[in-house]
Amino acid sequence: MRASSLPKISSLRNEATQTMIKALLFAILVSSVSTTHAEVKVERLDYHGWSGCFRMSNGLVELVYVPQIGRIMRFARINGPNVLWENSRLAGKTAASAKQGEWANYGGDKLWPAPQSLWNWPPDPILDGSPYATSVVVNALVISGSSSPKSGVRFTRRIWMDSDSTTVHIRNTMTNTSTRYQELALWEIAQTDDPDLVIVPIEVTANMPMGWAPYDEKQIDPAFASVHEDGLHVHRSPKGGFKLGSASRKGVLTAGKHGERFEMFVQKSDGVYVDDGKFLEVYASGDPDKYVELEMTGPLTTLAPTQSCVLDMTWRVTKVR
Repeated sequence: MRASSLPKISSLRNEATQTMIKALLFAILVSSVSTTHAEVKVERLDYHGWSGCFRMSNGLVELVYVPQIGRIMRFARINGPNVLWENSRLAGKTAASAKQGEWANYGGDKLWPAPQSLWNWPPDPILDGSPYATSVVVNALVISGSSSPKSGVRFTRRIWMDSDSTTVHIRNTMTNTSTRYQELALWEIAQTDDPDLVIVPIEVTANMPMGWAPYDEKQIDPAFASVHEDGLHVHRSPKGGFKLGSASRKGVLTAGKHGERFEMFVQKSDGVYVDDGKFLEVYASGDPDKYVELEMTGPLTTLAPTQSCVLDMTWRVTKVR
Protein backbone atom coordinates (compact mmCIF):
# COMPACT_ATOMS: atom_id res chain seq x y z
CA MET A 1 0.00 0.00 0.00
CA ARG A 2 2.75 2.38 0.93
CA ALA A 3 4.86 1.47 -2.08
CA SER A 4 1.98 1.96 -4.46
CA SER A 5 1.17 5.39 -3.02
CA LEU A 6 4.69 6.85 -3.33
CA PRO A 7 4.45 7.76 -7.03
CA LYS A 8 1.22 9.65 -6.39
CA ILE A 9 2.77 11.67 -3.58
CA SER A 10 5.80 12.45 -5.75
CA SER A 11 3.54 13.51 -8.58
CA LEU A 12 1.61 15.80 -6.26
CA ARG A 13 4.84 17.37 -5.01
CA ASN A 14 6.01 18.01 -8.60
CA GLU A 15 2.70 19.63 -9.47
CA ALA A 16 2.84 21.78 -6.35
CA THR A 17 6.40 22.85 -7.18
CA GLN A 18 5.42 23.74 -10.76
CA THR A 19 2.44 25.71 -9.48
CA MET A 20 4.66 27.66 -7.09
CA ILE A 21 7.14 28.39 -9.88
CA LYS A 22 4.35 29.61 -12.17
CA ALA A 23 2.95 31.80 -9.40
CA LEU A 24 6.40 33.27 -8.74
CA LEU A 25 6.96 33.99 -12.44
CA PHE A 26 3.52 35.60 -12.69
CA ALA A 27 4.25 37.78 -9.65
CA ILE A 28 7.55 38.88 -11.21
CA LEU A 29 5.76 39.70 -14.49
CA VAL A 30 3.05 41.70 -12.75
CA SER A 31 5.68 43.55 -10.73
CA SER A 32 7.63 44.47 -13.85
CA VAL A 33 4.48 45.72 -15.58
CA SER A 34 3.35 47.79 -12.59
CA THR A 35 6.71 49.53 -12.34
CA THR A 36 6.70 50.31 -16.07
CA HIS A 37 3.65 52.59 -15.77
CA ALA A 38 3.42 54.53 -12.54
CA GLU A 39 0.12 55.49 -10.98
CA VAL A 40 -1.29 58.94 -11.61
CA LYS A 41 -0.12 61.35 -8.94
CA VAL A 42 -1.11 64.93 -8.15
CA GLU A 43 1.16 67.19 -6.12
CA ARG A 44 1.38 70.87 -5.17
CA LEU A 45 4.30 72.99 -6.31
CA ASP A 46 5.45 76.49 -7.18
CA TYR A 47 5.63 77.08 -10.93
CA HIS A 48 7.31 80.00 -12.68
CA GLY A 49 6.45 82.45 -9.92
CA TRP A 50 2.97 81.11 -9.13
CA SER A 51 2.53 79.33 -5.80
CA GLY A 52 0.16 76.49 -4.94
CA CYS A 53 -0.03 75.05 -8.47
CA PHE A 54 -1.02 71.47 -9.26
CA ARG A 55 1.19 68.99 -11.11
CA MET A 56 -0.42 65.81 -12.45
CA SER A 57 1.88 63.05 -13.74
CA ASN A 58 1.91 59.33 -14.52
CA GLY A 59 5.60 58.75 -15.25
CA LEU A 60 5.06 59.39 -18.95
CA VAL A 61 3.58 62.90 -19.13
CA GLU A 62 2.92 65.80 -16.80
CA LEU A 63 0.39 68.62 -16.69
CA VAL A 64 0.61 71.78 -14.58
CA TYR A 65 -2.47 73.82 -13.68
CA VAL A 66 -2.19 77.33 -12.22
CA PRO A 67 -5.31 78.22 -10.17
CA GLN A 68 -4.38 81.91 -9.78
CA ILE A 69 -4.97 82.53 -13.50
CA GLY A 70 -7.25 79.58 -14.30
CA ARG A 71 -5.08 78.00 -16.99
CA ILE A 72 -3.23 74.84 -17.85
CA MET A 73 0.31 76.15 -18.33
CA ARG A 74 2.34 73.01 -19.03
CA PHE A 75 1.76 69.75 -20.86
CA ALA A 76 4.75 67.62 -21.82
CA ARG A 77 6.37 64.25 -21.74
CA ILE A 78 8.44 63.81 -18.57
CA ASN A 79 11.67 65.78 -19.11
CA GLY A 80 10.33 66.92 -22.49
CA PRO A 81 9.65 70.44 -23.78
CA ASN A 82 6.38 72.17 -22.97
CA VAL A 83 4.01 71.99 -25.94
CA LEU A 84 2.16 75.04 -24.60
CA TRP A 85 3.38 78.60 -25.06
CA GLU A 86 4.11 80.62 -21.93
CA ASN A 87 4.39 84.40 -21.95
CA SER A 88 7.59 84.92 -19.95
CA ARG A 89 6.75 88.61 -19.48
CA LEU A 90 3.73 87.63 -17.35
CA ALA A 91 5.28 84.72 -15.42
CA GLY A 92 4.05 84.84 -11.82
CA LYS A 93 1.64 87.70 -12.57
CA THR A 94 -2.07 87.68 -11.75
CA ALA A 95 -5.17 89.58 -12.85
CA ALA A 96 -4.48 92.16 -10.15
CA SER A 97 -1.42 93.30 -12.12
CA ALA A 98 -3.27 93.66 -15.45
CA LYS A 99 -4.22 97.10 -16.70
CA GLN A 100 -7.91 97.96 -16.74
CA GLY A 101 -9.52 97.02 -20.06
CA GLU A 102 -6.50 95.07 -21.32
CA TRP A 103 -6.15 91.33 -21.83
CA ALA A 104 -3.39 89.52 -19.96
CA ASN A 105 -2.16 86.92 -22.45
CA TYR A 106 -0.45 84.45 -20.12
CA GLY A 107 -0.34 81.60 -22.65
CA GLY A 108 -1.38 78.03 -21.86
CA ASP A 109 -4.94 76.73 -22.23
CA LYS A 110 -8.25 78.42 -21.32
CA LEU A 111 -11.99 78.56 -21.97
CA TRP A 112 -14.17 81.25 -23.54
CA PRO A 113 -17.89 81.38 -24.42
CA ALA A 114 -18.76 81.51 -28.11
CA PRO A 115 -19.65 83.33 -30.27
CA GLN A 116 -17.14 86.10 -29.68
CA SER A 117 -19.60 88.62 -31.15
CA LEU A 118 -21.48 88.49 -27.83
CA TRP A 119 -18.56 89.98 -25.90
CA ASN A 120 -16.17 91.34 -28.54
CA TRP A 121 -12.84 92.28 -26.89
CA PRO A 122 -11.18 91.98 -24.43
CA PRO A 123 -12.27 88.63 -22.90
CA ASP A 124 -14.34 88.63 -19.73
CA PRO A 125 -11.75 88.96 -16.91
CA ILE A 126 -13.88 86.85 -14.53
CA LEU A 127 -13.76 83.92 -16.97
CA ASP A 128 -10.22 84.44 -18.26
CA GLY A 129 -7.43 85.23 -15.83
CA SER A 130 -9.23 85.25 -12.48
CA PRO A 131 -8.59 82.58 -9.80
CA TYR A 132 -10.33 79.21 -10.07
CA ALA A 133 -11.04 77.02 -7.05
CA THR A 134 -9.18 73.73 -7.51
CA SER A 135 -9.30 70.44 -5.62
CA VAL A 136 -8.15 66.84 -6.13
CA VAL A 137 -10.73 64.06 -6.31
CA VAL A 138 -9.41 60.54 -6.95
CA ASN A 139 -6.33 61.86 -8.78
CA ALA A 140 -8.41 64.16 -10.96
CA LEU A 141 -8.34 67.96 -10.86
CA VAL A 142 -11.77 69.47 -10.23
CA ILE A 143 -11.78 73.15 -11.16
CA SER A 144 -14.55 75.70 -10.60
CA GLY A 145 -14.59 79.31 -11.72
CA SER A 146 -16.70 82.20 -10.52
CA SER A 147 -19.98 83.26 -12.07
CA SER A 148 -19.58 86.28 -14.32
CA PRO A 149 -22.22 89.01 -13.97
CA LYS A 150 -21.23 90.26 -17.44
CA SER A 151 -21.40 86.97 -19.34
CA GLY A 152 -23.87 85.19 -17.10
CA VAL A 153 -21.95 81.90 -17.13
CA ARG A 154 -19.57 79.88 -14.99
CA PHE A 155 -16.92 77.41 -16.18
CA THR A 156 -15.97 74.18 -14.45
CA ARG A 157 -13.41 71.59 -15.58
CA ARG A 158 -12.44 68.07 -14.63
CA ILE A 159 -8.97 66.92 -15.78
CA TRP A 160 -7.60 63.40 -15.50
CA MET A 161 -5.04 61.24 -17.30
CA ASP A 162 -4.58 57.60 -18.21
CA SER A 163 -2.12 55.74 -16.01
CA ASP A 164 -0.47 53.91 -18.92
CA SER A 165 -0.40 56.37 -21.83
CA THR A 166 0.26 60.01 -22.69
CA THR A 167 -3.47 60.76 -22.93
CA VAL A 168 -5.23 63.43 -20.86
CA HIS A 169 -9.00 63.88 -20.67
CA ILE A 170 -10.73 67.21 -20.04
CA ARG A 171 -14.43 67.66 -19.39
CA ASN A 172 -15.39 71.32 -19.77
CA THR A 173 -18.77 72.51 -18.47
CA MET A 174 -20.46 75.88 -18.94
CA THR A 175 -23.45 76.75 -16.75
CA ASN A 176 -25.92 79.55 -17.39
CA THR A 177 -25.92 81.55 -14.15
CA SER A 178 -28.08 84.38 -15.51
CA THR A 179 -31.85 84.73 -15.24
CA ARG A 180 -32.38 84.59 -19.02
CA TYR A 181 -32.08 82.01 -21.79
CA GLN A 182 -28.74 82.11 -23.59
CA GLU A 183 -27.59 80.48 -26.85
CA LEU A 184 -23.91 79.73 -26.36
CA ALA A 185 -21.15 77.28 -27.19
CA LEU A 186 -18.11 76.20 -25.20
CA TRP A 187 -14.76 77.22 -26.69
CA GLU A 188 -11.36 75.83 -25.67
CA ILE A 189 -8.14 77.54 -26.75
CA ALA A 190 -4.67 75.99 -26.35
CA GLN A 191 -1.72 78.20 -27.28
CA THR A 192 1.10 76.00 -28.59
CA ASP A 193 4.74 77.07 -28.47
CA ASP A 194 5.87 78.22 -31.94
CA PRO A 195 5.24 74.89 -33.71
CA ASP A 196 7.14 73.96 -36.87
CA LEU A 197 3.92 72.64 -38.37
CA VAL A 198 0.20 72.58 -37.58
CA ILE A 199 -2.05 70.11 -39.42
CA VAL A 200 -5.75 70.83 -39.90
CA PRO A 201 -7.99 68.09 -41.39
CA ILE A 202 -10.07 69.30 -44.31
CA GLU A 203 -13.59 68.39 -45.42
CA VAL A 204 -15.60 69.98 -48.23
CA THR A 205 -18.89 71.48 -47.09
CA ALA A 206 -21.39 73.92 -48.57
CA ASN A 207 -19.73 76.76 -46.65
CA MET A 208 -16.19 75.53 -47.36
CA PRO A 209 -15.72 74.36 -50.96
CA MET A 210 -11.93 74.17 -50.38
CA GLY A 211 -12.41 71.98 -47.32
CA TRP A 212 -11.25 74.85 -45.10
CA ALA A 213 -11.73 78.61 -44.98
CA PRO A 214 -10.10 81.75 -43.59
CA TYR A 215 -11.78 83.34 -40.60
CA ASP A 216 -12.58 86.46 -42.61
CA GLU A 217 -12.38 87.41 -46.27
CA LYS A 218 -8.65 88.12 -46.17
CA GLN A 219 -6.48 85.93 -48.38
CA ILE A 220 -3.83 83.86 -46.62
CA ASP A 221 -0.38 83.62 -48.14
CA PRO A 222 -0.05 80.03 -49.52
CA ALA A 223 3.48 79.96 -48.09
CA PHE A 224 1.84 79.65 -44.66
CA ALA A 225 -1.24 77.51 -45.47
CA SER A 226 -1.13 74.79 -48.12
CA VAL A 227 -3.06 71.56 -48.76
CA HIS A 228 -1.29 68.18 -48.50
CA GLU A 229 -2.42 64.55 -48.38
CA ASP A 230 -2.85 64.58 -44.59
CA GLY A 231 -4.61 67.95 -44.46
CA LEU A 232 -3.91 71.66 -44.44
CA HIS A 233 -0.36 72.49 -43.35
CA VAL A 234 -0.18 75.77 -41.42
CA HIS A 235 2.97 77.70 -40.52
CA ARG A 236 3.20 80.84 -38.43
CA SER A 237 4.07 84.05 -40.28
CA PRO A 238 6.36 86.47 -38.44
CA LYS A 239 4.79 89.36 -40.34
CA GLY A 240 1.30 89.10 -38.86
CA GLY A 241 -1.43 86.88 -37.46
CA PHE A 242 -4.14 85.05 -39.40
CA LYS A 243 -6.97 82.66 -38.58
CA LEU A 244 -8.62 79.77 -40.44
CA GLY A 245 -10.87 76.82 -39.72
CA SER A 246 -12.38 73.53 -40.81
CA ALA A 247 -15.57 71.53 -40.25
CA SER A 248 -13.88 68.13 -40.59
CA ARG A 249 -15.58 65.33 -38.65
CA LYS A 250 -12.13 63.96 -37.82
CA GLY A 251 -12.12 66.45 -34.94
CA VAL A 252 -8.37 66.68 -34.42
CA LEU A 253 -5.74 69.41 -34.56
CA THR A 254 -2.02 68.62 -34.49
CA ALA A 255 0.97 70.81 -33.64
CA GLY A 256 4.53 69.54 -34.05
CA LYS A 257 7.89 70.91 -33.01
CA HIS A 258 11.37 69.35 -32.72
CA GLY A 259 10.02 65.82 -32.91
CA GLU A 260 7.20 66.40 -30.39
CA ARG A 261 3.62 66.04 -31.58
CA PHE A 262 0.68 67.50 -29.63
CA GLU A 263 -2.82 66.42 -30.63
CA MET A 264 -6.20 67.74 -29.49
CA PHE A 265 -9.32 65.67 -30.15
CA VAL A 266 -13.03 66.44 -29.92
CA GLN A 267 -16.10 64.48 -31.03
CA LYS A 268 -18.23 66.51 -33.43
CA SER A 269 -21.88 66.55 -32.40
CA ASP A 270 -25.04 67.27 -34.34
CA GLY A 271 -26.14 70.87 -34.24
CA VAL A 272 -25.26 74.34 -35.43
CA TYR A 273 -21.72 75.66 -34.91
CA VAL A 274 -20.47 79.24 -34.84
CA ASP A 275 -18.32 80.75 -37.60
CA ASP A 276 -20.14 78.94 -40.44
CA GLY A 277 -19.41 75.55 -38.92
CA LYS A 278 -15.67 76.00 -38.39
CA PHE A 279 -15.51 74.20 -35.03
CA LEU A 280 -11.79 73.44 -35.61
CA GLU A 281 -9.85 76.70 -35.80
CA VAL A 282 -6.24 77.81 -35.82
CA TYR A 283 -4.91 81.26 -35.06
CA ALA A 284 -1.23 81.77 -35.96
CA SER A 285 0.27 84.83 -34.28
CA GLY A 286 2.83 87.18 -35.75
CA ASP A 287 5.97 88.26 -33.96
CA PRO A 288 6.96 88.99 -31.24
CA ASP A 289 4.68 86.49 -29.41
CA LYS A 290 5.40 83.20 -31.15
CA TYR A 291 2.46 80.87 -30.69
CA VAL A 292 -0.29 79.10 -32.61
CA GLU A 293 -3.71 78.59 -31.04
CA LEU A 294 -5.51 75.29 -31.48
CA GLU A 295 -9.19 76.12 -30.93
CA MET A 296 -12.24 73.87 -30.70
CA THR A 297 -15.90 74.67 -30.03
CA GLY A 298 -18.99 72.69 -29.22
CA PRO A 299 -22.37 73.24 -30.92
CA LEU A 300 -24.55 76.20 -30.03
CA THR A 301 -26.86 75.27 -27.16
CA THR A 302 -29.86 77.14 -25.79
CA LEU A 303 -29.38 77.15 -22.04
CA ALA A 304 -32.16 77.97 -19.63
CA PRO A 305 -31.11 79.46 -16.28
CA THR A 306 -29.05 76.88 -14.28
CA GLN A 307 -28.68 74.61 -17.34
CA SER A 308 -25.24 73.47 -18.55
CA CYS A 309 -23.51 72.20 -21.67
CA VAL A 310 -20.39 70.03 -21.89
CA LEU A 311 -17.38 69.86 -24.20
CA ASP A 312 -15.19 66.77 -23.80
CA MET A 313 -11.60 67.05 -25.01
CA THR A 314 -8.69 64.64 -25.28
CA TRP A 315 -5.02 65.60 -25.41
CA ARG A 316 -2.04 63.47 -26.36
CA VAL A 317 1.66 64.16 -26.78
CA THR A 318 4.07 61.80 -28.51
CA LYS A 319 7.68 61.65 -29.62
CA VAL A 320 7.90 61.41 -33.39
CA ARG A 321 10.66 59.06 -34.52
